[in-house]
Amino acid sequence: MWRGIKPKVPAEHGAIGCLIYSDAKDDGYTVGDVFPNRPMRPPDGAQRGSVMDMPVYPGDPLTPGVGATADAKRLAIKDAKTLTKIPVLPISYADVQPRLASLTGPVVPAEWRGGLPIAYRFGPGPGRAHLRLAFSWDQKPLYDVVARLRGSTFPDQWVVRGNHHDAWVNGAEDPVSGMAAMLEEARALGELREQGWSPKRTIVYCAWDGEEPALLGSTEWAEAQAADLQQHAVAYLNSDSNGRGFLDVDGSHSLEHFINDVARDITDPETRLSMRPASTPATA
Repeated sequence: MWRGIKPKVPAEHGAIGCLIYSDAKDDGYTVGDVFPNRPMRPPDGAQRGSVMDMPVYPGDPLTPGVGATADAKRLAIKDAKTLTKIPVLPISYADVQPRLASLTGPVVPAEWRGGLPIAYRFGPGPGRAHLRLAFSWDQKPLYDVVARLRGSTFPDQWVVRGNHHDAWVNGAEDPVSGMAAMLEEARALGELREQGWSPKRTIVYCAWDGEEPALLGSTEWAEAQAADLQQHAVAYLNSDSNGRGFLDVDGSHSLEHFINDVARDITDPETRLSMRPASTPATA
């Protein structure tokens, strides 16, 4: 479930605030050793992430449908449909444990129970929370990095390749593992270009900023470049991070043949087998 649903639905039902935490069952000690010995979330770690209602629209909440340039017409904050209507605070599972333990209602269903050493119950209970938050509504610049490799045969057709470069903290996995691969692609194509090769279509490499808060860099660039993209863009290929495992691709059905052909040409470095699953028909 998208985490933004967690404050959205309670607000629609009269809640005045929302506390969000990551349970130890999900990414804490029940999964593996915690930081600093291993990467799982320690008791005092809190999840970072946006809770904007991005299914309504992504990007700058004050400029829906248009690029967030300096002179763009902006909504009043109170009119932004994607901003939460109640204050939201992420806390750690160590901080949430005494609050959950204070609940005295019926025990929740098994699939709702986490990994903390308490009985997970519905409310109510005697516990109380004093929620006080401060917000900054300053405007900040974002920095997209865009490079073009002109095509030789169809230069007015653009294949756009993107990966964001911002992270909540250091971002070793998300997005650096994906960004490093994309930079290596660009470097390799640059070397081929120096040897006289050119792609048939223009390749537009984009390193997006502000992805973590609300898909900001990519959305605002696309909105600002909408006319050119509608005229020239033929495909968009995006990555976010890379992990150990098999090729995993989601996207438009029109690209299915292409991705299957690519998967057939890629060999797993350990098994020496094709990356295309055996159950996938050759023509799928």
